Amino acid sequence: MIKAIRYFAFSLIDSQSADAFVSRQKMNNALAFEVTQTQLDEQHVCEGAVDVTWIASQPVGIARLTEKELARAFQDVTKTDWIKAEVLPAVYGRDAQFRHGARTHQWAPDFINAVSFKVYLHRSGQMISHGRPRMARECLEPAGQGGVILGTIDDLDTFYEENPYPEHEHPAQSEDQDRITLSETLRYCERLLKSVCRGSLESPAEGLRYKKLENPILLLNGDRDASIKALLSVYDSIETLKPDLPCLERFTSSMIGSKSYPCISVSTLRTTGIKWGTLQPSVTLSDDQTRAVHASLSMKEGDVLAINGPPGTGKTAILKEIVASAVVRSVLTNKPPPLMAISSTNNQAIRNAMQSLTKFSGGDSELHQRWIQEVSGFAVYAVSQYGESLADEHDLFTLRRLDELEGNLDIPQATVRFTRKANSFLKPKQPLTSVEESCAALKENLRKQARTQAWVFRLRSEMENCRTPNDLKGLIERFTAQKTYWMSQHSLSHEFLSSWAALFKDLSSIAVSLDQLIELDDQMAEHTKVIASTLNAHPLLKRSKVLARSVWGQRLAAPAVRKALGELKLDIGFVTRPAAENHYKALKKQRLSSAVQMLKGIARGETLKHWSTLAEAALAEDWRSDWFWLAIHIREGEWLIELRDTLRAKDPDKRTQDKVIRRLTRQAKIVPVIVATLHRLPKVLSHWDVARQAELPLFNVLDTLIIDEAGQSAPDVAAASLALTQKAVLFGDRAQLEPVWSVSEREDIGNRIASGLLTKQQANGHKGSQFGATGGATSAGSAIWLAQNSTCFNDARGEVHREPGLWLTMNRRSVPDILGLSNELCYEGRLTASRSADTLSPFPGLSVMDIAGRCTESMGSRVNPLESMMIANWVSCQREAIEFAYKKPLAECLAIVTPFKAQADHLRARIQRQLGKDNGVTVGTIHSLQGAERPVIVMSLTYTAEAHPQSMFFDRNPTMLNVAASRAQDSFIVMGDLDTLTRAQGSAKVLAEHLQTKASPLPWSPWHSDMTSHVATIWGAEATASIIHSPTDNALIMALSDETIGSIIVSTSAMECESLQRLGSEMNRAARRGCNVTLLVGQKTVMSHPDAERIGRGFDAMQSNGVSIRYMSTVLSNRACLSNGMTLITSESWFSHLMPTQILLVQNDQGHEASRMTAAYNLSPQPEESVVIEAS
Repeated sequence: MIKAIRYFAFSLIDSQSADAFVSRQKMNNALAFEVTQTQLDEQHVCEGAVDVTWIASQPVGIARLTEKELARAFQDVTKTDWIKAEVLPAVYGRDAQFRHGARTHQWAPDFINAVSFKVYLHRSGQMISHGRPRMARECLEPAGQGGVILGTIDDLDTFYEENPYPEHEHPAQSEDQDRITLSETLRYCERLLKSVCRGSLESPAEGLRYKKLENPILLLNGDRDASIKALLSVYDSIETLKPDLPCLERFTSSMIGSKSYPCISVSTLRTTGIKWGTLQPSVTLSDDQTRAVHASLSMKEGDVLAINGPPGTGKTAILKEIVASAVVRSVLTNKPPPLMAISSTNNQAIRNAMQSLTKFSGGDSELHQRWIQEVSGFAVYAVSQYGESLADEHDLFTLRRLDELEGNLDIPQATVRFTRKANSFLKPKQPLTSVEESCAALKENLRKQARTQAWVFRLRSEMENCRTPNDLKGLIERFTAQKTYWMSQHSLSHEFLSSWAALFKDLSSIAVSLDQLIELDDQMAEHTKVIASTLNAHPLLKRSKVLARSVWGQRLAAPAVRKALGELKLDIGFVTRPAAENHYKALKKQRLSSAVQMLKGIARGETLKHWSTLAEAALAEDWRSDWFWLAIHIREGEWLIELRDTLRAKDPDKRTQDKVIRRLTRQAKIVPVIVATLHRLPKVLSHWDVARQAELPLFNVLDTLIIDEAGQSAPDVAAASLALTQKAVLFGDRAQLEPVWSVSEREDIGNRIASGLLTKQQANGHKGSQFGATGGATSAGSAIWLAQNSTCFNDARGEVHREPGLWLTMNRRSVPDILGLSNELCYEGRLTASRSADTLSPFPGLSVMDIAGRCTESMGSRVNPLESMMIANWVSCQREAIEFAYKKPLAECLAIVTPFKAQADHLRARIQRQLGKDNGVTVGTIHSLQGAERPVIVMSLTYTAEAHPQSMFFDRNPTMLNVAASRAQDSFIVMGDLDTLTRAQGSAKVLAEHLQTKASPLPWSPWHSDMTSHVATIWGAEATASIIHSPTDNALIMALSDETIGSIIVSTSAMECESLQRLGSEMNRAARRGCNVTLLVGQKTVMSHPDAERIGRGFDAMQSNGVSIRYMSTVLSNRACLSNGMTLITSESWFSHLMPTQILLVQNDQGHEASRMTAAYNLSPQPEESVVIEAS
């Protein structure tokens, strides 16, 4: 495990490239030094440099790197003679810009650092390069989240492939004389910037001006970035202290192959008596959710559980069940409150977790409300100081607010209020007068109610273990008493009552057997009494007891005994006392055995199984919510007592280990869950070690750690938090967005070797491939992937799911058509929709809008102005309908996603122009909606089908399209140039084919002057455009009947037989008069059509008349290009039974649209006078 920890630490350190965008304050706070070209050329820190220089006439002093500064940097470094630093060779500082006295573009960064590289500094002053220069991913598409985009990841990867950079070992390990010089590295950086940056760094966006700083900047704190400092501290402490960390050891076991851990089928777990509390009594969990909850609550110390949770499969419900049951179980078992944490690298997931444990419908009763009213939920947000204001905006309960509450709470007032609440709820005979009495009474009430579940869980085993009549009698008595108790506490459904009756009927048959056993006892007593009285009345035998007991005497009395037994209708075959007793004992044993077997049959039969299912449902709906609230109130009281006896008794919290754990345990009584990011959680769960004078992690302090969106968490980031917990549950989906890896594969392999995980030979061979398959690689793995290879439970349906762990397959979010797209993209049909197709949305589940825009590059990103205008205009026009349908503000109903940052910025500006700046509508890249959902999602394609087909990055990997589609609950609308999708080969092809068969076209909103002004950009300077509304004549028929047109290409994504018959006749006439007519049609449009045979016969007739039928993979748009330079575009199909209601008429040159169509559909060059008509 130590090698894996070292590997993670190396990767984190190497991942910390300098930020692309830096504020002036951050530059001030950084250990930044100016280095001169001479220092870099000589690769040595030179003396005699000027102490301070000034950057761009701004009040930010940056000292020159001197030997004195270097000595200060080495002051606390004792284990090595080398330290790592970061060189920023090309830093651009922003010029101050003002308008009417106010600074403009306040969102723009003060400094742009496009490229950086690592160096090692020796105590002697020597500087050497180490590691390939890199650009920060935040300034590159498609993962760009910064305010300025400089280029694309594709271009960066291409540059790296064409310009290899030598990799070197740590200078302390190798005396490498051939190491590349710093001067060569600077020239490499220049080539990199020239190749990747699409625009000028001096003017990266409209209205922004930057100036390059005179000299490069060196950062001495590159190894200890604030975001990873806590993580590195955990790893350093593990390597130094070597604590026993069973959970982390299991998590990393597949990476090092040290130990094989058992993985048990979840089907082996019991199905009752596991869950003890609930926060959501009205929610019925699906079978896969129930399995996940049972597995989570059945974990032991050191266990790791991977739960594969695609979007909308109810992960939040599982999370709440785990928390509620853990709280109740701890009270019932007299254990301290469980310390639980929910963590993620995804901020949306963090907020979702907080809100799910804060916003709940507890009910109106006094029991289902907090008795410490100052605390609203069951989680506390461990947020940084920077995030406090955002948390306050959403009314999220933070650690700061909890500390303030503990310091300022009026404890006497709270004590009186708590005791009054307890008296009001319990209604005791004698009033409760203290918190201690109240807690004891509440606990007794909880235990009394919880015995019900314990009895339900034991019932089957009690039935199977009955051995004596007393056992049977006790079983039936308890069953009757429990039924009475259940009916006194809650109303039972008719089905449940019937199930009680059916089970009681079965048990009644056992009761009959029990009565028969009692009758046998009575018969035996009467039988032996008759024998004794007959012997005593015999004239001869009554004189001699010895004779009466002899065999001869019993034979002598036998006739009289038989006569007496016969008169009482008793069995005359047993005339002696021993024979009679043996006879009745044998009968009794036989009948008891029969009754026991009958009872075992009932225990294993369908009646008890059905009753148990209904009992489980009733417990979940009627009982467990009460138990959870009782447990919460008990913990509230204990918190008040401890608060009174510690903090207010002058025993303050401190940073020592015992005091920190005391504080965490106390606060867990009032808020059971800590919510924090994976970067922050190790900082929160740490203490000050007085002996070592160091901040150390609280190893194994958590009972359970839950990591959400673990598919987005890199393993080196997540592993630190697994050192802090005894059990870990990871929710994730490898078909969603991946982690943002910040180390290259080559750097990753180097770290595997440096950490000792692999040798050089192993790293480049089969062992290296095996390592990559573990999911632990810091350049390609994820926390959920690594957890899948160490999970303690596996799905019983493993043959259906390739990835190990448990699977959630019941989707509650999306309508079937949207879920079908996700199933085709990523899940191979494994997900099942629990929703019907019925929604409140004014739009179908899947819709398309064809927009004839033009995609242009903008500083390494892409933008389509016409597309963004039309989308914003459509949103504005549909706002009233959407808000009316959902009775909510538009921002809560709709979001817009796009692949590109520049397009997102343009869309946001247009939306603000149409709806106002405070509209609140989420507009961003696909990353911005990970973990969120909206009823309506609009996807802006941005790309367009230009003459030369281009590669679309979302075509290579299905995760981005899956994220976009899976955010939508009711409607997923794809807007843009739909011809773009026709040339897709990967995931975008799946999208196109699904849209082909499932999507409905949407009409455009009214055009305005801003839109038509883009006509020249799209179709040429001489082009003109106008909109025709509700045309009276069919434009396609007019084109087909025009004898001046020599050839026509018609493409359609939809086909109706009546329209085909009408338009096919016109095509036949045009072909017979010599017009070259070609029809392009999607394969599935024909093959999946209900009237496919009829359409096929029509096509045969058309071909016999000279019409060429061309089958395409997909055809989605509706366009018409006439040889006179006229282009017709409509949002509806030409082959619909109704004529298009909107036609955009564009007049341009003859070959423009023909060449576009040739590229889009990969057609051979068309004749000069070609006409292209498309319809959907």
